[in-house]
Amino acid sequence: MRLRSGALVVAALSLGAVHSRADAPRVKTHGQATVEYRDDHIRCVAAYDYSQRHHNGQWLLIDVAIKTADRFVIHRREFKIVSAEKREIALASQQQYLEDAQKITSLQQNARIWKRPLDVYFTDPPLMPFRFFALPGDGTVVDEMVVGEYGASPVSLYFATPGDHWEKGTYQLVIDGGRVHASLPLELR
Repeated sequence: MRLRSGALVVAALSLGAVHSRADAPRVKTHGQATVEYRDDHIRCVAAYDYSQRHHNGQWLLIDVAIKTADRFVIHRREFKIVSAEKREIALASQQQYLEDAQKITSLQQNARIWKRPLDVYFTDPPLMPFRFFALPGDGTVVDEMVVGEYGASPVSLYFATPGDHWEKGTYQLVIDGGRVHASLPLELR
């Protein structure tokens, strides 16, 4: 029995060595519709509670907070959703957002009660939110956000499907900022 136990320990240690690389990214779920990605360069949390169950329209809303090891800029073009079939959907444009203002307003009103603070997943106080989208009177729109090590940078992301609704299934929210890369699984039910 002792030999068998020793063999199991050696097997477990060798498997652990393969899977415990310090630079390996980690994905962790917090509840049903909040997911965290963390590696040595980036940590981000995405929450999509409303959109997880209510995706029978064209729009998805995903709230994200990002903190990085170094200070730099992430552009709006560096966010996308990838379907299980590897179809890429870019972040919507401000123009698309404005053209569908009535549906966006309805989405925001319905999602408001599902919204959760993302700063609780970080130790530092959050930075001011960035706005890639704004309806008239809601504030200034930017095309990039500054991220760094002194607090999480929050932003709300809107994606529009080319069809009339989002299919159920697993998608990936991808942030590819050149210096950082994160892929967070999203499950639409």
